[in-house]
Amino acid sequence: MKLVKDTPSTFIPPPDQVCEVLRPALQRVWAAVEVGVQRTVEFFAEQGRLVDASLAPNLVRYFAKLYLDENDLPSEIEQDFERQHLGNNGLLVKYGPHFLRVLKSDDGRPPVPGRSAAKQDFYQQPLPDIGLTDPEEELKPLRVLVLWDALPKTYAFDGMSVVLPRAGGETRPSVQWHWQRIITEAFVGQPLAPMMPTAQTMIEDLPITKKSPAATGTADGGHED
Repeated sequence: MKLVKDTPSTFIPPPDQVCEVLRPALQRVWAAVEVGVQRTVEFFAEQGRLVDASLAPNLVRYFAKLYLDENDLPSEIEQDFERQHLGNNGLLVKYGPHFLRVLKSDDGRPPVPGRSAAKQDFYQQPLPDIGLTDPEEELKPLRVLVLWDALPKTYAFDGMSVVLPRAGGETRPSVQWHWQRIITEAFVGQPLAPMMPTAQTMIEDLPITKKSPAATGTADGGHED
């Protein structure tokens, strides 16, 4: 009789552990995206036009990149935090061994990678590749999505979430994720650099309604980031 060795069971890195490890990077990204949204709103206000929903995400990424490049890094993350260069103002951050890709959410969900081979590859993280066998084990290198959103009418910043992707291709049903965790202001704490002033002070008085994205799964629809 042939004996079969027991193989250790693996489990998905939990959101609490992942977000805590990435907290300094998430603080930095939150501040950059919030500034990017503010400057984007100001850009269209100066033109006397409504926010163009197709152009705005690109501008947000552009202004967020400027923020990251123009503001000195806090000493506690200086050695671990590095912005990567991507085309079309793509926003990708390396923090230690982990990569964070910052994208506009698709109605609260991860956007469809589409035909981009780089995006498709970024989403591919089946459990065997990232699984942990012990709760005390150090995280394996992860690729996470940091999704941001804005209110439809005013384009005011509407918070962020972190997603651990599992798979994604050219269609909405192909997009799968292990979990999604909403990031709060209480979690990120104080910004790691001062906020830029904005002329759109009225936005701060508007009520903000948070979406409640599903923890995992797929859905129909989608658009570019």
